[in-house]
Amino acid sequence: MNDTSKDSQMVRQWKILRKLESTQLGSTLRELADEHDVDVRTIQRDLRDIEAAGFPLYDEAEGSTKRWRLLINHHGLKAFRLTTGEAFALLVAEDKLGELRDTPIGEAYQSLTRKARQVLKPLEKQSQPITEAYIGKEPIARDYSACGEEYKVIFSAINRRALLDLHYYSAWNDELTERTVAPLGFWNAGGEVYLLAFCYTRNEGRSFRLDRIRRVKPSKAELLWPEDFDKQEFVSHSFGPWIGDAEEVVLRFAPGMADYLSNLKVHESQQFSLRDNGEIELFLDVVPSLSLLSWVAGFGGDVRVVKPEHLREQLASLHQRGLSANEV
Repeated sequence: MNDTSKDSQMVRQWKILRKLESTQLGSTLRELADEHDVDVRTIQRDLRDIEAAGFPLYDEAEGSTKRWRLLINHHGLKAFRLTTGEAFALLVAEDKLGELRDTPIGEAYQSLTRKARQVLKPLEKQSQPITEAYIGKEPIARDYSACGEEYKVIFSAINRRALLDLHYYSAWNDELTERTVAPLGFWNAGGEVYLLAFCYTRNEGRSFRLDRIRRVKPSKAELLWPEDFDKQEFVSHSFGPWIGDAEEVVLRFAPGMADYLSNLKVHESQQFSLRDNGEIELFLDVVPSLSLLSWVAGFGGDVRVVKPEHLREQLASLHQRGLSANEV
């Protein structure tokens, strides 16, 4: 395998493109590798380069075999001047349109995505794991523009169910660690973007804030994909961007808070109970996080933490520090 020069690489990629363009049958990675006398990893890099050049490729599983194809109607995509990744972004954003859906701009956006779908019809199935990779609809407060390269690598790995090696900085203990992970999706929480992943280094699910990922690359590790890991269940007990063990939280609000709380959606686990004296009790099954503490503190003297005790102590300490800092 002496095919290492830049010219021979370009010729090989051109031949691969012509091969995929000339047949609807497509080719497997092994077929392309044998045809050009290179290894499978080289073909994978070639396909990534071809995609980056704007040619929409997709893979389909046929039994235990995966065949690569070129989108036949890709000239329509070129005329629309969209890459496959950009078209996928349209489909993802459509799913998150939310409150704009029934407005004129929302209707125009839906029309745009319908046009993209006409071109991307063969890729609908492939786009599903990408559109489902995003959890949460909170607005993003931080500027993540500097994380573009890391995002591209992660995005591709989620799409292909490929493992990643990453260097992650933890501000909690000021430590840089190396991890091998299975990337499962992105999570918008507390104005931040997190990578949800199964961490083989810790042997459990973890969340990694995107801007704290210092380095990420495809992993050579041969590990089983965590088929049974449910990312929705993983974040279901969170209150803000904190992962941990859920506890029963009981909050007791003053009678005057009834109207405010009656239509308030705090968490999926919430249950309200009206006491005889007019107080309202709120029951939650969540992780007692800093986000929860900050939210409860905002009610001042109109709320009492019934349980857990450590949350009540944290709230009292927070109020006491506030009073001390603002003494006249």
